[in-house]
Amino acid sequence: MIILSDLLIYNMQKFSVHDGPGVRTTVFLKGCPLTCLWCHNPESQNRNQTVFTNHKKCINCQMCKSVCVNEDCILCGLCVDVCPADARQMIGDKIQIGDVFTEVMNDIIFYEQSGGGVTFSGGEPLLQSKRLKTLLERLKDKGVHTAIDTCGYVSVSAIDEVSEYVDLWLYDLKHSDNQKHIELTGVGNELILTNLLYLKNQKANIWVRFPLIPTYNDDVENIKGIAEILNELNMDKIYVLPYHNLAEDKHDRFNLDYKLAGLSEPTDELIQNVIKEFNKHNIKVNIGGATHE
Repeated sequence: MIILSDLLIYNMQKFSVHDGPGVRTTVFLKGCPLTCLWCHNPESQNRNQTVFTNHKKCINCQMCKSVCVNEDCILCGLCVDVCPADARQMIGDKIQIGDVFTEVMNDIIFYEQSGGGVTFSGGEPLLQSKRLKTLLERLKDKGVHTAIDTCGYVSVSAIDEVSEYVDLWLYDLKHSDNQKHIELTGVGNELILTNLLYLKNQKANIWVRFPLIPTYNDDVENIKGIAEILNELNMDKIYVLPYHNLAEDKHDRFNLDYKLAGLSEPTDELIQNVIKEFNKHNIKVNIGGATHE
């Protein structure tokens, strides 16, 4: 029997307050089926460990080529150890489930005092659902509140694998129009909407979240379309996540093409207009990824 004993993780963020209620530890798992134009973590998309080069640090010493003749290689990692400028970085660590459990449990006092817990994000955490289930089971045994931050573009079997051990689903809706969704994320929204309905029918606790990207999904027609989806599901709240341009610097450092370069963050006026439009359709709005009630 094969024992699934590790998770591929690229970051763990302590004292997070934007990924669910209370103080949380957010565990970021590698791999994502979407390629959103505004992706804040482009290094998370590949499902394997990958080497990224910070071109701002590179001194062109050629040491990397001395150990790896394939200059386009992003997998072997031999160049990471020899780089004197620390410009090469392996993204993704295979961490034993028990070690992840120990690390997140170190802060259980903060979860208990604040009503927080542990959130699994990504990438898309459900790409590692079988391994994740094992960790979620252990956390639930200890009474830790658990949340999954998902894009929804996953199999129903992946949802079923973990749903028994998930207290909260943070569920993204990016665009109501299927073709626009393809243009913005690389995939359509049909599976995402199907899975949202599935979770709703399972009586799951869901926070629908909407990343607000100026000029890309902030139009009245899209806001109305998302509100109609929520109305059909008898859901009356959405968490609006205003775009920020921090990803631009990361794309620049890793020499990646950032298609939204120069895009301004949403103005207060735009945010208020979005709130008003949702309210017109009986949808209450929270700004940000945590509850403010």
